[in-house]
Amino acid sequence: MKLRPLLSLLVLLAVGASPALVYALAPTDPDAAALFDTTRLSTAQQTGGTATLPTSSASVGADVLRGATGNVGVNVAAGALNVQANQIALAVSPAADIETRQDAHASASITGSGHATLGAGALSHASGNIGLNLVSGAANAQSNALVIH
Repeated sequence: MKLRPLLSLLVLLAVGASPALVYALAPTDPDAAALFDTTRLSTAQQTGGTATLPTSSASVGADVLRGATGNVGVNVAAGALNVQANQIALAVSPAADIETRQDAHASASITGSGHATLGAGALSHASGNIGLNLVSGAANAQSNALVIH
């Protein structure tokens, strides 16, 4: 299978388009040519501000996503000024590059306690590309990025 129709199929099926539309659009897609050059996956995250929190608590429960397979991204955050991202790119290219920039400019105070917990058995027996961001507090920036080429 050619790469252009495959990538178009993945993208258009994600937004609900039919496979017939994929093949109709693929030969004229001007962005597809860029995929045959260097593949770049960039993440830029910024957070800033001020916050006062009495407590913060984030949790992923017991047995959540037990036995999950494929590409799994989980983001759970409690508190303030937190940013999280999961990205994946599947491409055929001579080179691949991942760049992640995270910038936090914040003033925060937590007067109580913060907790982040992963429940017993969560993600057990899971396989594939698994990204989990679990955070409690203030001004946390997290990213999971993967390029398969």
